[in-house]
Amino acid sequence: MKEAVLSFRTIARFGTTFIGGVLIALIGAFFVLRLSSDSPTDTRIRRGDAGTVHELIDIETAEARERPFSALRKNISRVLNAYAEDVPAVSVYYEDLASGKWIAINPDASYRAVSMLKVPALIFAHRIGEKHPDVWTTPIRYLEERSGSVRNNGNDPERTILFGQSYSLEDILFRMIAYSDNTSKDAVLAYLSQRYEQELLETLGDIAAIIEHPISDSSLTEQLSVRPYASLFRMLYNASYLSEHSSEQALTLLQQSEFSHGIRGAIPEHIPVASKFGLYQSRMLGPDDLNQLHDCGIVYDPNTPYILCIFTKTHRHAVSGQLIQDTARLVQKFVSAQYAQ
Repeated sequence: MKEAVLSFRTIARFGTTFIGGVLIALIGAFFVLRLSSDSPTDTRIRRGDAGTVHELIDIETAEARERPFSALRKNISRVLNAYAEDVPAVSVYYEDLASGKWIAINPDASYRAVSMLKVPALIFAHRIGEKHPDVWTTPIRYLEERSGSVRNNGNDPERTILFGQSYSLEDILFRMIAYSDNTSKDAVLAYLSQRYEQELLETLGDIAAIIEHPISDSSLTEQLSVRPYASLFRMLYNASYLSEHSSEQALTLLQQSEFSHGIRGAIPEHIPVASKFGLYQSRMLGPDDLNQLHDCGIVYDPNTPYILCIFTKTHRHAVSGQLIQDTARLVQKFVSAQYAQ
């Protein structure tokens, strides 16, 4: 079997052509992705500006105003206010995936994307896998990491990829999501961008327009907001961008994240959670550069699955994690009570 080789030269190309290309693709994507209101309450996101077919990527409904959702908003606000001294900025998005009803608190605030951008990388890998199934069976030999890459999992062979070793794409994606491994994320994007550059630009351009954030090394710029990011999980749940099979594989992998200090830690163990967290450690820890901790995903409550996304800026990560868990418990209690009536 032919083996793909991933070297420093490959990753260096990723760092120039790919990064610059995605920023260019982002500009074009806003012209390609057409936002149209089919009614006063719904927004439909379609791809394509010409021809007879306009692919439907996502539908956003209007924010819920019914009494139970208004009460939930007030109760969440009380939780957030209790943490205001240690967690001065918080955004929350909740959506019932059965009805499409949602609420958002402080949805327009911007945050550092950090590891949240590993979900777009996962979606891109599956998009390529649909068109080029051989990527799943071609061994990838890792020869050198990208300059400036942060090895957040050291050299633990169970949690990261190592120099000179060969891996399947599935193995690399597992480490990227389950252990939030930065080296695996760099390797995935470098390997796929070398072979499928145009498709990468198109796919990440689509995603960048949907989440309103460039998919590039600018993961530390404060441009990501909670509501657009939640769209990625709705797209996977509805299989509106990837096929049903690929969406199922991606969400199954997201259920294997080991992070338990956020939403997952507040949900009963028998309820699956497909989620991704992101963590930023401030070097200065001042009012203009706080720590950040985010968590976003789908909770597969047996009554109705729902999306819950919580982004935070905090003086202490541990306190922010507790806020996320308290909010998740409140939302889970609300969902259980709604369907107990």
